[in-house]
Amino acid sequence: MRVFDKELFSSPNIIVHGFVSVNSKAFEEILSSCVFVIFPSCSEGGSPSVLTAVGNGALIPIISHESSVSTGNEIFIDSFDFSGIEKAVLQAELYSEYEIHELMTENLKVVMENNSQDAYYSNLKKIISRIINHEM
Repeated sequence: MRVFDKELFSSPNIIVHGFVSVNSKAFEEILSSCVFVIFPSCSEGGSPSVLTAVGNGALIPIISHESSVSTGNEIFIDSFDFSGIEKAVLQAELYSEYEIHELMTENLKVVMENNSQDAYYSNLKKIISRIINHEM
């Protein structure tokens, strides 16, 4: 946080919450006041933090390709600098309220169908069954 001290603490539109448990009321309140989750990571691979935000808040992800998350309704950050993030945020601002509502609904559905605990157990059972039955 010290590296981005100027950006984080001198901007009126950035609120630093510090650590917030995903099981807390505070987390629910933060997500309910957001539409997008911005995650410019360069090395995630199936980012659970993005999936948690989308799955609990029906948010629209603004992410790098390297996060390897796809809802089919994300906005990609094409470069790892402020201009890349700015370009993605400006793209997000072009959505109408109707489009935002539709994307949020679709994103929640995709995450719940593919990344829920039930979906995980179902996939795990299928994989174990294929292994036991030598179906690879």
